[in-house]
Amino acid sequence: MYRQLHHEISAVGSALVATAVNMAVMAAVRGWSPASAGQPVKYLAWLLAMVAVLTVVEGVTETRVYRTAAPLPEDVQPPADPVGRHLVRPGILCALILTSLVPALVWEPAFTLLPLGLAVAWVPDIVVVALWERRHGRLVWRDHPVKGALYATSPAGRRPPPDGGGQPG
Repeated sequence: MYRQLHHEISAVGSALVATAVNMAVMAAVRGWSPASAGQPVKYLAWLLAMVAVLTVVEGVTETRVYRTAAPLPEDVQPPADPVGRHLVRPGILCALILTSLVPALVWEPAFTLLPLGLAVAWVPDIVVVALWERRHGRLVWRDHPVKGALYATSPAGRRPPPDGGGQPG
């Protein structure tokens, strides 16, 4: 069982690492760089526009799914799941590298940037789940013991006040 937010962060981290690996391999094998593929500013503007559009779409669709999440049973304690522990998931990383680097080497070098496009598509998921958790005071969990539910939720733990807990500095 792990948090949906941490899953999304590790997916984006894996996509960014896959893009870096792909670019290094393509530079070593073919001498290719993204700047030689066209206008980098145009691609950057397109990616940022996609993040904005996808954030709105995800905000509408995913929040419905989170609202229908089953509550975690009282006898199940959520594990401590620090985000730094799994910043990159090896399975996702290997899948992204294989599905983008092979076509880039065999056919078109621009496939090197495919994981970057996926990262852009997944960033709105991070924003939506983080805002939903904060707004509702509940954590969203994946791979939980609740049968028949895609996600489960549990109350968010008490957080220290932003001023350091009233402790004198």
